[in-house]
Amino acid sequence: MEHLADKVPSINWNDVDHVTSIKLSQIWDFACSLGYKKCIDESKRLFNDFRDENIRINPNIRSTTYCYGLANSDNVERDYDFLFNRLQNTIQPHEVRYLSIGLACAPDSHYLYRILAKSLEPNSEISRQEFFHVWSSIYSHSSMGLNVALEYFILNHKRISEYVPHAGKLLTGMASKFTTDEQISKLQNFIGELDTNSTLKLIAESALTAARNNLNERISLQLKLEIIFAQQKS
Repeated sequence: MEHLADKVPSINWNDVDHVTSIKLSQIWDFACSLGYKKCIDESKRLFNDFRDENIRINPNIRSTTYCYGLANSDNVERDYDFLFNRLQNTIQPHEVRYLSIGLACAPDSHYLYRILAKSLEPNSEISRQEFFHVWSSIYSHSSMGLNVALEYFILNHKRISEYVPHAGKLLTGMASKFTTDEQISKLQNFIGELDTNSTLKLIAESALTAARNNLNERISLQLKLEIIFAQQKS
C-alpha cells in the first residue's frame, strides 16, 4: 500500500479515469487513517498552502486533506475557524461535504459539538440533505466523535426529530459503531426515558439489540485471536 500511496501526491488527476481516481483517493485516505507519515505531512502541506496562499486542493483528495490537515494542525483553533468560516461562505454542495468531513476530524470535542449545533440551525449552510452525512462523518471518524454525537443526540433528540425526518437513523448508525459497555449503557438509559411505544423508542431498542450482538461478536473474535496468538507463542 505504501508503494501506491507514495505515488498519489504526484499524480496528474486529469490523466486518470474516474474509477482509478476513486481507488487512489481511497488508498490515500486509508494511508492517512493509519498514520502514514508521508500522507500526514503532505496533507498538512497542502492544507497550509490552501489556507495561506489559496492554492486549491484537487477534489479527489480534498476531504482527506481537510481532515488530516486539521487533525494534525499546530494551531487547531485557527485551522478549525478557517474551515468553519469557509463552510459559512460556500454554497457549493460538494464543498460543504468536503468541509464537513474535514471539520469532523477536529481533535477536541468542543469543536465537534459546534458543528453538530450548526447542523441544527434552520438557516445553516449545512442543508437537511447533508445533515446525515455530517453526523455520520463525526460518529464514524473516531471513538471521541461517536461519544460526542451520541451524547448530543440524547440531549437534543426532540429538536433533531422535529428538524429532520427519520432521525432514528442516527441512532441505528451510531449503535453499529459501539465498542464499549459504557456506550451500550448510555443508550439503554436513554431508552428508559422515552415514551412507551414511541417510534424512536422502537428504533432505539432495535439499535440496542444490534449493538449488543456486534459487541459480543467483537469480544468473541478477540478471544479467538488471543487463543491463536497464545498457541503460536507456545
